[in-house]
Amino acid sequence: MPVRIHFRGLILFRFPEAQKIVAELISPDYAEPRPGDRQHPHHHQSEIQVLDGTGPSAPRPLRRGDVVSINAPKDTNYQTSPSFDQYVPSLREIAAHSDQMSARAKGPWNDAYLRSTVIINGGLLRVRSVVTWDASGFPLDGGRHGNSPARPGELKFLGSDLQGNMANEVVVEIDAASVKIDGAPVKQSGKPNPYTSSDGVEILINNFEFQRTKPTPWGIDFQWLFMRAGYAPVNLDGAEYARFTAAANKYDGKLWDEDRTTLLAKGPGEALPFPYLVANRLTPLTPLMTPKPAAEIDSRPVCVPAKE
Repeated sequence: MPVRIHFRGLILFRFPEAQKIVAELISPDYAEPRPGDRQHPHHHQSEIQVLDGTGPSAPRPLRRGDVVSINAPKDTNYQTSPSFDQYVPSLREIAAHSDQMSARAKGPWNDAYLRSTVIINGGLLRVRSVVTWDASGFPLDGGRHGNSPARPGELKFLGSDLQGNMANEVVVEIDAASVKIDGAPVKQSGKPNPYTSSDGVEILINNFEFQRTKPTPWGIDFQWLFMRAGYAPVNLDGAEYARFTAAANKYDGKLWDEDRTTLLAKGPGEALPFPYLVANRLTPLTPLMTPKPAAEIDSRPVCVPAKE
């Protein structure tokens, strides 16, 4: 079994060298909690948790400026799977599909938006899951509760033409029995355990903001990834912004107002693309068919063709 490193939350993947995966956990310094200050609603708490079967392991917070090195016994060139290439959005692609951003030069990288960093000496990047929306409990169009189960949700970037399903968990797989985290060995226990398989090591790295009282079908803090990469704000005010605002107010006007004033303090005239769920493009599920008469019920085991 390979070592699997799971990444979830606001993370920017970079590949400065063939044998280096750099995962940047993003949250600006002005959102960092300080004694006596009111908690910023979009502060992201970075943490790492190692599951190797030796016992319960609590998540360890990563502080601002922390750099975690995860190294297999030998360096290998990183590889991206089709799922990573297809479902992890690229800042360059988003900018290239934005009329305003494509005409602007990118500035230098801005360290004020970098909270902590994880560096891995190679591995295969793949997508484990895409964004799913609980359409039954939180209908985007304000319709009846309970009509639809949770389904993969299609997203669009405000101010860019890119639209589709997007990842919410990325896994880096390393073909090795053990790795070192900041020089300390982590290896498979070989014993049955409730935390991970006996011949596996799972490393969980999260960079989530605090839970809200209600799930939010937009990700305005994605703008921080652009700011980290040196992109300047553009004017997103226009017809799409008006349609998005109308839909956001229909879903929850108070929630939208909180985010608008927190992360769009200067208004849509100085903003950057961010993803939002498209209300009518949730992937449909096929309902169970009406049961057939007893004489037509096929009771054989599942039997499907295959190829070598």
